[in-house]
Amino acid sequence: MALSHDTDVKQILILRTAVASWCDALRAIEDVGVLFAVVVTVLLGLNYVGVAHWGDSSPISPMVGLLTLFLGQPFVLTALAIAVHRTLLLQKTDIGFFADYPQYLRYFGWVVLLLGSCQVPLLLLDFELSNEASSLKTAIIILVLIGILALFARILIFFPALAINAPGARIGNALRDSRRHGGRIMVIMICTLMPLLAVGAIVIDFLEDIQSGPFGTFLTLETRALGAAIATTVIAATASRLYSFYADSLGWPANLISAEAVRSNQYNNAVRGGTPK
Repeated sequence: MALSHDTDVKQILILRTAVASWCDALRAIEDVGVLFAVVVTVLLGLNYVGVAHWGDSSPISPMVGLLTLFLGQPFVLTALAIAVHRTLLLQKTDIGFFADYPQYLRYFGWVVLLLGSCQVPLLLLDFELSNEASSLKTAIIILVLIGILALFARILIFFPALAINAPGARIGNALRDSRRHGGRIMVIMICTLMPLLAVGAIVIDFLEDIQSGPFGTFLTLETRALGAAIATTVIAATASRLYSFYADSLGWPANLISAEAVRSNQYNNAVRGGTPK
């Protein structure tokens, strides 16, 4: 069932929205299961390519491996994210790459731009912390990183709008619709991703105890691929839900399949765009 739009709801409940987003994500994985499996498999292959280049003695090879991962993973995950948006908002799971390639590449380009803008301060921060000396420069880098994350929260609803070809799918409209709601959106994203981060930390600790070898390498790389796919699905599901609440200037496609709000009795929470109790 498609997420329904409710422009009257502005102060949505944080924890209930996080729980509902996970329900949406699990439902989306069920609907696009084949694509999800293909994406995880391709990501596993890309991880192996990255490891192979990283272990090469050539000074250029590690850079090639990093570039392959940096561009290849977002390119593959873009297909999954778009499919999740369309499943939840339009009940449409098919992606015709040749028909939708301008839209696909635009989505991919914005993802790469955001990832790149986060990587630069993260690398600088890692370099500063490795010197074991906190300084004004470290504080500035942290503030810049927080600012980038705040901007991401403000433009998050742009991505589902772009995926479903909304008439007002522009960054400026996303900033306009999310005005005064950026802090709430960021907290919702943190609460939604917290379980995944907690489980990920436990799994990483477990994998560190496994002896190195082909099986250990496979298990580590497969876990990374699966984690990236799940994280993408959860973020896309959350963005779709937030879009269903906040989209105004972004607009909605004329052929949108509207559905009545579905209410969850278990959490006593409005899901898919309804008014919270």
